[in-house]
Amino acid sequence: MNAQETAERETTQQSSPAAAPAPDKRLASLEAVLDGIKARNLGDAAPKFEQVEHGSKITLMPLNDQNKTKWPSITIGRNGGITINELSSYDGSKEGTLNAAVNGDVLLAKQEARNAAKKAVAEGAKKGPGTVVDTGKETEEKVAA
Repeated sequence: MNAQETAERETTQQSSPAAAPAPDKRLASLEAVLDGIKARNLGDAAPKFEQVEHGSKITLMPLNDQNKTKWPSITIGRNGGITINELSSYDGSKEGTLNAAVNGDVLLAKQEARNAAKKAVAEGAKKGPGTVVDTGKETEEKVAA
């Protein structure tokens, strides 16, 4: 290879654009969650979060003392996967987890209501037959079978 070919090769290598860095999937998911919450137009009830990075994950920690409604914490993994820590069940698909994160306050309130009703029924069953139990929806009387 002569000097001219070497110079042409170096010029070609220098002028070719550098490969664009891969988009950060975590940030894309974070933006999607925050945009979805903003799109709900909650006004004064819009949640406030503290963003905490630990390792390759980002966690949105709700500042529930400053929020009008209670929100679950939301963790976004390095590949953009979303986990809602306080919710025991939600649709595990990508769209389902995004929907659960955006509507976390509503889902958390429903879950807490279900848990309270279960607890009330369990406490009523401990008291014995013929006790009245308030499940939150209507009053039921437990009768011995």
